[in-house]
Amino acid sequence: MKAAKLLPMRILICALLLVFSGLSPALGQWLWLDASGKKVYSDQGPPSDVPESRILRSPNAGASPPVVAGTEPPAAPASAAAVKPSGKDAQLEARKKQAEQEAAAQRKAEAERERALQNENCERLRASTGLIDSGVRVRHMNANGEPEILDDAGRAKEKQRLQGLIDSQCK
Repeated sequence: MKAAKLLPMRILICALLLVFSGLSPALGQWLWLDASGKKVYSDQGPPSDVPESRILRSPNAGASPPVVAGTEPPAAPASAAAVKPSGKDAQLEARKKQAEQEAAAQRKAEAERERALQNENCERLRASTGLIDSGVRVRHMNANGEPEILDDAGRAKEKQRLQGLIDSQCK
């Protein structure tokens, strides 16, 4: 009686094994573009002269075809250049180029702002030097925050400081 109950179970197991064994070749399919640009389907990996960029699908998603130890794949054949990139690649390249151009324009604008600021600072330094040379009383705050009028020694020291800044920053 037990054997009679196990028979349907055995049939079910055998049927499942047949179904799944039929699916395994479908899961192990390779797809690549040959030298003429035609799609090739196979249960074995592509030849070694097919570059990795032309392999569209492998059984191990994301894995590259097996490589024999100590060998490197040869360079892509000349006919590989005849294969046109997909629209997505062209759009990506166009976006990259546009982003690079925008970054270059931004760097250029920033450099212009820095040059303008440097020129403005140099003009202020020269104007301050002119004020010191004019002989007009110059008042500044000392270390205690109290106003002081520069004497001749203070004027000479301030003129020397301003000239040093002009020499180092204004070209």
